[in-house]
Amino acid sequence: MDSDWRVRKDPTWITEAAKWVKNLSDRALSESKLSFLAKGSNFAVVDKEVPITEFITATESAIVGSGLNEAEAEILRNKVCNTIRNNKARKGI
Repeated sequence: MDSDWRVRKDPTWITEAAKWVKNLSDRALSESKLSFLAKGSNFAVVDKEVPITEFITATESAIVGSGLNEAEAEILRNKVCNTIRNNKARKGI
């Protein structure tokens, strides 16, 4: 594999990124920082696997700690379950 596969070969991307990124600091941005910022606010790193056990454990801890009644607790559990089911990173839940 090419050792610099992440490095962009086309220098025009810097000009395109500069249209979207406004540097308000007195420091110069590296190419990697400029590239990251040019992705915008809709960019997110997605885990390959959702930590389902941790979500369920944290939900139950929050329910116990907050003193929710049973109806409110069940609503919260359903929302968490729906979120986990609808996660595109998980297949076959």
